[in-house]
Amino acid sequence: MLLWTPSADEKILFFVMAALWGMGDAVIQTQINALYGSLFTAKPEPAFANYRLWESLGFAVTYAYNDELCTDVKLYVCMCVLGVGMLGYTAVEVMSWRSTRDKLDITVVSKTSK
Repeated sequence: MLLWTPSADEKILFFVMAALWGMGDAVIQTQINALYGSLFTAKPEPAFANYRLWESLGFAVTYAYNDELCTDVKLYVCMCVLGVGMLGYTAVEVMSWRSTRDKLDITVVSKTSK
């Protein structure tokens, strides 16, 4: 989108890009809800409330700078936020994997020591 300049001849491409963006967002939203449901099984209500709080704050901040920044800058901000989110997701997956691995190691050790 940084390299594409919309023109009147390419109306269909504009709608295809918007549809792809919407489908990608729908998948991400669904997966985030599933991830929170599996990570915070003991207290899901505070986890989902916290998620909605930060989501709403992101909407408000984006709305606030919408008229102040040009499209290129908004795309760079979006890519930076996406990159930070991907790093955070990777960190959560690694911590979850380590926690599961450590629980399995303790179970195996306790069964073999009996």
